[in-house]
Amino acid sequence: MDSFKASATLIVTKDPTPTFVTVLMSVPSQDLNRSWPAEKTNMLSRTSKRVKNLVDIIGLFKVIKNHSCQAAEKNKIKFISTKIKNMLRHMPRLNSIVEISLPNCFLNLNEEISQILKKSPEIKVLNLYNSYFINDIENFANAIGSLTKLISLNLKCVIFDSKNTKKLINELSNCTKLEHLNINDCYIDIIGINLFSEALPNWLSLTSLNLSGNSMKNEGLNSFVKASTFLIALVSLDLSFNFINGIEGAKILRPLLENSSTITRLNISHNSFGIKGSIYLAAVLANQGMLSKTNLKELYFNNNQIGIDGAKSILIMLNYLKLTHIDLTNNLINQNEVQWLIKGLSFQQ
Repeated sequence: MDSFKASATLIVTKDPTPTFVTVLMSVPSQDLNRSWPAEKTNMLSRTSKRVKNLVDIIGLFKVIKNHSCQAAEKNKIKFISTKIKNMLRHMPRLNSIVEISLPNCFLNLNEEISQILKKSPEIKVLNLYNSYFINDIENFANAIGSLTKLISLNLKCVIFDSKNTKKLINELSNCTKLEHLNINDCYIDIIGINLFSEALPNWLSLTSLNLSGNSMKNEGLNSFVKASTFLIALVSLDLSFNFINGIEGAKILRPLLENSSTITRLNISHNSFGIKGSIYLAAVLANQGMLSKTNLKELYFNNNQIGIDGAKSILIMLNYLKLTHIDLTNNLINQNEVQWLIKGLSFQQ
């Protein structure tokens, strides 16, 4: 098991006291396992019955478990998955937990894990980024649908096929209080993006949406933009790494830029808008700035092959926007063009 790097943190946040620290202080030292200091809690598995009982009285509000595995061998995946399930199964007061974070875990999301989520109706934050789901996730989707108080969901690097995407989106539609949704690097195809777009009217409170690293392409972007009129509270949007390209992609994106005045952070990097697409987008944003219809503060436009002409258009655009951050890296061809852009940006300051 030397290849594992595991850590566990249990945070008790319920007020008023007793706190987790005072619980430890109230128990005679001889009752404690000396390998279990307060700052490195191991989910109560290595301490006395008396401590467990005291913590049970407090109730748990936040659970964080972090595992990383150097090699994704089947037996190691099974070991981690079993360990996490055992940890959750023995958690007291599941119905009082408001946050579960299981990043970097190899999970077999079978009926057991799903039942744990179903018994935790107070969950508001669910963080499963970099947790590679090995089995079909239908049961997990059903459990998600029961979390009606969920406000933040992070499923980064969870791989979905079209069937699982449809099931997840259908159930996620019940989570009408969502404010933060992260499904980047999930390789969702155009069909999945279309399904996701159809569900946007259910999430009127979304302030942060990350769709980076999927296969949206121009076709998927089209359906998303048409439905984006429901994103009336959106502040941060990430569409990077989505194979959006050319002036066609820029034209599809235009209505979103014109109708989403709440957005302050926009990431459209690592697409392929090219020279014509970047000139077009720069003109759209400049016009919005002149009309005072944009609150954009951060723009990430790096790795888009904008060329020298695209860069010139963006420099003009900057006169009409009140940006605090812009990223234009990896867009120009040679050192002379880079130096020209640096000089132009310096002039803007």
